[in-house]
Amino acid sequence: MALDFWSAGAGWEHFWLPNFSTAVYGTYTQVRYNDNVINSRLFCGNAGASAANQNIRVGAGVDCDPGFNYWTVGMVNNWFPAPGFRLAIDVLYSRVETAFEGQAVTLSKAAGLRPTGVYLAKDQGIVSVMFRAQRAFASGE
Repeated sequence: MALDFWSAGAGWEHFWLPNFSTAVYGTYTQVRYNDNVINSRLFCGNAGASAANQNIRVGAGVDCDPGFNYWTVGMVNNWFPAPGFRLAIDVLYSRVETAFEGQAVTLSKAAGLRPTGVYLAKDQGIVSVMFRAQRAFASGE
């Protein structure tokens, strides 16, 4: 098999009061490729004609390993001030960890707003905060 992939997630919610709860949750995903894929350099655009259309190029001495980890951890607080009405605030941290970490990577084609050129590949994370106001209406059965 050329690709090994697995993912796991978990969460837990606690009701402090009948109308107020806190939940914590997280996920983890890992994608790995075998040595045949890495050594063929097909993902890096310098493996001959078969990879001519690839956007990423790395130096000849750099492993062309497209593997990565992706994980998240978050917490949401829910308040139900009235039946069918929910207010919530959710804080989430997401992170991507690349096997190219610390390597110089050349983008050979413009990708969106990112111009062609040499970039330093890094693991990246972001914090996001979301506010939710939801009103549920009972169906007329």
